[in-house]
Amino acid sequence: MKQLSQQVKSLFLGSTLLSSSLMALILKAVGAAANFLMALVITQQLGAEVATSFYVYSYFAIILSVVVRMGMDSVILRQVSMFGRGIVFSTLRRAFGVVVVCSTLCLALGVGFAQLVSWISTDDVFIVYSIALTWSLTQLLAAAFKGIGRNAVAAFFDAIPVSCVVIMAVLLGLVPGESLVVLLVALQAIALVVAFWLMAQACKGVTQRRNRALIWSIDHMAVDALNLCMIWLPFFVVAAVADEVVASNLNIIIKLVMVGNLFIAVFNGVTAKRVTRLLSASESKAALRAARCQTLYALLWVFPVTFAVLYAGYRFHLFAGIQHDELVMAMGFLLLAQLINIVTGPVEVILAMARQSRRLLLITMVSFGVSALALSVFVWFSSLVGAALSILAGVAAFNFISAKHVRHQLGGWVFPRFYSANRI
Repeated sequence: MKQLSQQVKSLFLGSTLLSSSLMALILKAVGAAANFLMALVITQQLGAEVATSFYVYSYFAIILSVVVRMGMDSVILRQVSMFGRGIVFSTLRRAFGVVVVCSTLCLALGVGFAQLVSWISTDDVFIVYSIALTWSLTQLLAAAFKGIGRNAVAAFFDAIPVSCVVIMAVLLGLVPGESLVVLLVALQAIALVVAFWLMAQACKGVTQRRNRALIWSIDHMAVDALNLCMIWLPFFVVAAVADEVVASNLNIIIKLVMVGNLFIAVFNGVTAKRVTRLLSASESKAALRAARCQTLYALLWVFPVTFAVLYAGYRFHLFAGIQHDELVMAMGFLLLAQLINIVTGPVEVILAMARQSRRLLLITMVSFGVSALALSVFVWFSSLVGAALSILAGVAAFNFISAKHVRHQLGGWVFPRFYSANRI
């Protein structure tokens, strides 16, 4: 028990960020609740059709934002963690330029594509472009905040400012359904300005120097995009082959399961910072202990939270217009996917921080193929259960293959166990 206590403390105190990490956890909880409530309120107040349309725009824009960020999230986090606040603005300036150029190119391609097909309008293209651009810039700032140890600030800008205002606007009837995406863009733009001002305050008085290192990574971009597609492709397919009610329910279930992912992301930020320093010093055993500590924490705390929120959603009848058996099976498969994600540890973070981006990309491509194959087979038998099975298949493939490679990288499995000082 003493060893366990010491390991849990090291997770928080290894980077002397106890208060920031605890505050980040609280803010992640609030953000997860706000994000889920937003999906629920839009569905109940404006209907499943409006909710599905809103999230089709949002998720497509989020996937596009990953593409235009060119994998700079991981690179910025790693570089700022290693070299400190002195390179923040030089790095962000170059990263913002890349995002603007890539976003403008995607906008031009989208407008051209809209002229060729009738089911996409120019307005649709501009809406997706605006969401993707503002979200991308905010996420780059969040990565920089994590790099300088401001995990709480990064957690705040994940969902809280935007979701809470959207919820109030919908409940008060201030915004019709077709204006939700416009409100979303305006709120993200405001959040971006505030985040940039906070970064300026955090770096005030620090001598800035030029960052000459490469700041983008095609491999990281492809990994992030494929991971997002693996999660949200089933939503798009269900919206196309089933109906808005099933798609809306699937969206709510996934959001409930991903509550745990938001908490894990906080500790991924801390673990990434520690693993980067330990691996650069060739201390693989210490890096393995840090990763195992996070895995044990997630197993003992995050998984029960995930189960609890799913059960609460079921007991409070948050799902409507769907068969009971299909609902329970879909929730069970997604809960199993979360369990696999937890017990295999922060494998993606470790491979990214160990500069194994090409290997990580190959693993992701295989996992996405497995998920897409499962979706193409099972979605025709039951759209909801088939979508859940495809996510489970993709998550299992990614985590188990990654865990095997991490074992070779660090010399042991990330899955936690009680070990002596002389044994890994």
